[in-house]
Amino acid sequence: MTSSHKNHSAPLDFLQTLLFLVVLMLFAGACYRNEIRTIEIPVGHLGGETCFQAINKSITKELIPRNNPNDPRLRSVTADYDAHKIIVQFNARDMATKNIERAIAKAGFTTYNADGSVSIPAVGSPPPGCEKP
Repeated sequence: MTSSHKNHSAPLDFLQTLLFLVVLMLFAGACYRNEIRTIEIPVGHLGGETCFQAINKSITKELIPRNNPNDPRLRSVTADYDAHKIIVQFNARDMATKNIERAIAKAGFTTYNADGSVSIPAVGSPPPGCEKP
């Protein structure tokens, strides 16, 4: 009678182990998911396409190894000229907002917090035509 009891518990032990491994894999997969974020960064004197191209070039140069345009960490960079904001979509596991702001500052543009205070001051001068009015 003892041997038949062992035979019934073996499949149960196997199923419990299998369930444990499945749950473990689900949690492990959740930890490594990409976290795609979209941020709007207020930028001083964002005057037009020339200004945007300087910022976009600086972000790519500073944050993407070998300026690889297909790097999955940076999804998109766009400009809202009316609101004087740069909109960046990126993988937050690989990039930080402050690093993006520093790259914008290196292009010669000051970045601002939502309340209007300076976040990171410009480093150097912006391209011709993008200076403060």
